Amino acid sequence: FAATIDKSLENAIKIAKSKFDIPSDYIFDSNIGTDGAKKVFYLNWSSRDTVNGGNVSVTVNEDGVILNYYSYSPDDYSQKKKLPALSRQDAVKKAEEYIRNIDPNLPGEIKLLNEPQNYGLESSYYFVYYREVNGLPFYSNNVYVSINNQTGKLLSFSRNWTFGLKFPTPE
Repeated sequence: FAATIDKSLENAIKIAKSKFDIPSDYIFDSNIGTDGAKKVFYLNWSSRDTVNGGNVSVTVNEDGVILNYYSYSPDDYSQKKKLPALSRQDAVKKAEEYIRNIDPNLPGEIKLLNEPQNYGLESSYYFVYYREVNGLPFYSNNVYVSINNQTGKLLSFSRNWTFGLKFPTPE
């Protein structure tokens, strides 16, 4: 049993490192949980500098599906309020590139919710995508993405998804 967990954890780490830029000098830590009957691996990397450092967290299920990503660096959340260097349209393109990198099949299953998700002079753009099946919205499944509005860097990704559902045809 432990060997299976070790192999699954190793696979989750490989997936996370293949999709995201994780500094090699960060300290690694992990936890294992469940989501229904599936194992979920909570992977965390943290800077040794606890004052000015950052961290990266990735959640991967046993099937190798990335459920969450979060990156923090003090530079990403400057206290100085600035107008965005990146337009909303360019940020949407960046968000969709990141989504495609995380799961190449996901862009064909989701649609951007067209209401703006950022307010005032925040440092990020926030986008919400909903699942669409056979041309019909399935709002219970969604993807949230935040993009730094100065650099275009992915700050977070979260997938709220029910896997294995069978949908009837629209007829």
